[in-house]
Amino acid sequence: MNKLIELEDTLGEASSFVQAIHLAAAGLGDMRDTNAIQVVAEQITVRLEKARSIVDNLSDPSENTGGIDLYALKKAVNAEIIRRAALKTGEDQQ
Repeated sequence: MNKLIELEDTLGEASSFVQAIHLAAAGLGDMRDTNAIQVVAEQITVRLEKARSIVDNLSDPSENTGGIDLYALKKAVNAEIIRRAALKTGEDQQ
């Protein structure tokens, strides 16, 4: 989980740099240069939002498993292990 927090912090820092780029672009004299830099900064923002969305999905276990109920799956696997052990015990007694 610490890596996810570190990643979130890094994405936040990158967002701060994007804001700095917007502010620096606003101070340029040539409107075409300003617009070009702001378009690039906006594309960076889009990519950062996509990265945050991916991180959010990694943080949510149900997203990583396609909606599978992991508790129910574990319970079913344990029941199958017990069933097979019982069958094996029955075979050994015969």
